[in-house]
Amino acid sequence: MVQAQPLEPVPEPAPAPMAEPASAVAALLATAPAVALPAAAASAAEAAATLVINQRPVLRFRASLLGDGPAARAELARSAVAEALARGGAGQVTHSDTGDAVRFEVDGATVFYLVAADLGGARPGAQLAASAQQVQQRLQTAL
Repeated sequence: MVQAQPLEPVPEPAPAPMAEPASAVAALLATAPAVALPAAAASAAEAAATLVINQRPVLRFRASLLGDGPAARAELARSAVAEALARGGAGQVTHSDTGDAVRFEVDGATVFYLVAADLGGARPGAQLAASAQQVQQRLQTAL
């Protein structure tokens, strides 16, 4: 009869050294498939800007319009409101629907446009009319 020899223990492999957290994340990202965010969503999250008149927030611009980003739109709107008030009118705020946007005027002078993409949310187009009314009230109060 053949007698079995005792097995030698198999050495366990040494644990791998821990990678630095940043390099581990970089390695993971390097192997992950590239995912592109829609440009509107990416830029909206990065560059939203608030129109403030007389220390009162009126509107948060989130979208680009005619090549102007949210920050530029906020500055242009602030400047347009200041120019309209400098004409010495009553400071009457009105708004009108232009199809895809709502135009805001102070004493008949256009000061800015509100578009659905400025509103965010799941269905911003459905909220445009109600939001325009709120923006008009905020702007009138700020003046």
